[in-house]
Amino acid sequence: DLGGYALWRGLIRDDVLRDLVYTNREFSGAEAERIGLATYVEGDPLAKANKIAEVIANKNPHAIRAAKRLSEGIIERETDAILLEESIEQHAIIRSPNQVEAVMAAMAKRAPEFQDV
Repeated sequence: DLGGYALWRGLIRDDVLRDLVYTNREFSGAEAERIGLATYVEGDPLAKANKIAEVIANKNPHAIRAAKRLSEGIIERETDAILLEESIEQHAIIRSPNQVEAVMAAMAKRAPEFQDV
């Protein structure tokens, strides 16, 4: 037992999970991507990871932190709790100096200069 049920629940549909567990079949990276167990299949995964990291680094760091907080335990929380938490996070971010800087930098097509990172 490698913990497939515990690790994969919420990531893939129930029928796909059952297929993989019942058959114990191997699958390719392309199939893993198709069924939701892999985000990308790339010839150069390090280059892809660096590109994604660069995109994230140019976003409002407070917005990224808020998104990370909202993502934690999202499957277990009720919809109304998620909506309330999202509203609270958005209220703190909208019109904040870093959000204004993110918008202005994007409009000016320049790298942002965030404060208090």
